Amino acid sequence: MKAVVNSLVFKFLVIGVLVAGFVIVGWYGLYRQQRQFSFDAVRKDDIQRLNHAINYYADEHDDCFPPERIVEQCGAGELQPWMREVPCDPVTGKPYDYEVDNSYCPKSFKLYAKLNRLDLESPEVRGYACLEGCGTNNQYNFGVTGRLTPHE
Repeated sequence: MKAVVNSLVFKFLVIGVLVAGFVIVGWYGLYRQQRQFSFDAVRKDDIQRLNHAINYYADEHDDCFPPERIVEQCGAGELQPWMREVPCDPVTGKPYDYEVDNSYCPKSFKLYAKLNRLDLESPEVRGYACLEGCGTNNQYNFGVTGRLTPHE
């Protein structure tokens, strides 16, 4: 009888450990997924803030968008007073992809990021998504563009 009780206790203990393991793995997966979504929120916010700073910069610099070297310097203060420091991707630490027309006084720009989840129902993504890919080697899926038109 004692062997049967020990066997049942052992079986319940094994089952309990397995269930606990599955719960921990499930929670960890959910945690990682939510963490990726939070990084996407940071990226979207960074792109929108950069977009505004780039346009304000042009307003103050003879209708010229900033050159790539200014926007692609992580942590630099070149866009002050419109942005304290240039943000970069929260995971890679690399600058967001910024392209301008090849001129002394750029009149157009493109600014891209790679989101983990492209939620097309979200108003902050709709209209900014690159479904076929965008930027260098089509490696990005979210971005904004700007173009200055001559004043008359």
